[in-house]
Amino acid sequence: MDFSGMDAVAVNDGKLQISVENGTLIINGIDGNESITIYDMQGRIIYSGTDSIISNVASGIYIVKIGDKTAKFTI
Repeated sequence: MDFSGMDAVAVNDGKLQISVENGTLIINGIDGNESITIYDMQGRIIYSGTDSIISNVASGIYIVKIGDKTAKFTI
């Protein structure tokens, strides 16, 4: 049972779409140069780059920042 209060997240902000599938974060609707930063709940950066498919993310709750937009997701 998951007590985090979160389900799998799918963010759809017009052209920006963020989803989690089988432990992989998938980001659609960004150009290849958009900066993506993922933080864990302690504020540590676990990913920084421009890849739109990010795999091997450990289970947990994360914040993803893409440009001036942010979203929370869980794996």
